[in-house]
Amino acid sequence: MAIPKNDVTRPRNAEDNHRRSPPGRALQWVRARELRSGGILVHSNHGQAYQEVTGYLIPTLRDYGERELATRLVDWLLAVQTVDGASTDPFQGEPYVFDTGQVLRGLLASMISVPAAREAARRAADWLCAQMVDGGRGGFGPRYAGSIPESVHLYVLPPLYEAAKLLREQAYQTAADQCLEYYVKHPDALRLSSNTHYLGYELEALIDLGHVDLAMPVLEALRRLQAEDGSVRGAGDVQWVCVPGLAQVAICWYKTGQWEPADKAVAWLDAHQQPSGGFLGSYGPGASYLPHDELSWAAKLYLDANARRVLAFFERHADSFPSHVAMDDRRTQAILSVVRPGDQVLEVGCGKGRFLRAVRQALPETECVGVDISPALLRHLPKGVQGLRGSLEVIPCPDDSFDVVFSVEAIEHSSNWEASVDEMTRVARPGGWVVIIDKQQTHWGRLSCPPWESWPENLEMSRLLSRSCDDVTSNPVGYDDSPAADDLMVVWRGRKRSRQADALDSARAPEVTSSAVGRAEVNAADAS
Repeated sequence: MAIPKNDVTRPRNAEDNHRRSPPGRALQWVRARELRSGGILVHSNHGQAYQEVTGYLIPTLRDYGERELATRLVDWLLAVQTVDGASTDPFQGEPYVFDTGQVLRGLLASMISVPAAREAARRAADWLCAQMVDGGRGGFGPRYAGSIPESVHLYVLPPLYEAAKLLREQAYQTAADQCLEYYVKHPDALRLSSNTHYLGYELEALIDLGHVDLAMPVLEALRRLQAEDGSVRGAGDVQWVCVPGLAQVAICWYKTGQWEPADKAVAWLDAHQQPSGGFLGSYGPGASYLPHDELSWAAKLYLDANARRVLAFFERHADSFPSHVAMDDRRTQAILSVVRPGDQVLEVGCGKGRFLRAVRQALPETECVGVDISPALLRHLPKGVQGLRGSLEVIPCPDDSFDVVFSVEAIEHSSNWEASVDEMTRVARPGGWVVIIDKQQTHWGRLSCPPWESWPENLEMSRLLSRSCDDVTSNPVGYDDSPAADDLMVVWRGRKRSRQADALDSARAPEVTSSAVGRAEVNAADAS
């Protein structure tokens, strides 16, 4: 999907690390922190896995297309869950309410793909309710000493409400209602002097639970405290910045429609990303929140903030995107060259559906579906085109559904090209065409781009397509008024192999990838 020409985006220098975008490198960092024994490391200087972070990383990883990794993490959580349903900390091995609540998030997000997660989620929810004082009227009782406020337990309540819905257990909601009433009145709650990390948990929980009115005064106060560079002090009157806290505040700003301070905050995070792709706990004079460690939860929260940033961008610029493309545009012709009358056609990252409009104009008998992350863009789809909310990494369609699957200037916005190509080939029928049209890395630096964008290498994209497709080709393609000789835009094409051919190839030369998408498990209900 092309970026509107009148939008102001950050110029990217040709010497920038454009092989992977900042979110792409954060995702690689998380992948590299999976232990052979299971789970995600606490941080760069700690050798054990963290059940809490592993749990609430799972929905994030699924949203970014990392289904195999997410499934392995769920399997590990199932193996280490205590008999009574609790999850323990990596330091003393003690059961914690907060940790169990975050593991519950991962279990709930995986119940369709990992059936055993359902019973584990029920045990976790039962254990949480058993820890409550007077059915929740006294919260979970005193659990922390020192700087961590008891009101962080608000962040345990959204997964309990979700468990009530998915497991059809009203008692969970009743208990969560009592806890909510207790914690919103707690003297620790919503203190502006708290570390932004803990405050961020409280704010996001209240927003997710429908109490935006309680969160907004604090978010507005934090906005007034935001520095010109996008940072917000980590706590009280300190001069340092808490990285996970800043990411959480940005998430809350995005969720309440305050994209300007949120964009500035995430830009600060981009600028402070470590060469490894990770993030230290805090930066600045006197930094005291794990300033020498790259934190697994900082990477997770950054990825969540980036996903919100991308969505907010397309939502607020929906009116600027074009609705039509010329029939003689070479990209249009490249797509039409593989479409036959009566084909079922899918465009991923469809925007307002201008290329689908052209397909329908040329071949009215085709059945066309458009997938996009932005509801505002989907509302502009042409008549006769079905719209579905989804992404390149998580396409809400069954396997083997379409004769032609294509994307135009969309994969440049993905932080996980491998998962995106796997998803496009998954939903194509054997013998069907997968077509990807986008800018190529060789010309990086020619245009101003949003900070999450990156352009694929020609050979790399061909390699990814070749894993599941035959007859893979790549050729320069003209666009708008520019000829193919401009060489900026490339069309990659491949014909999906049959499962029998895939099985034969796998037997000859097995390939292990870090981001394969569990082909048999994907459906709309499981696209969290």
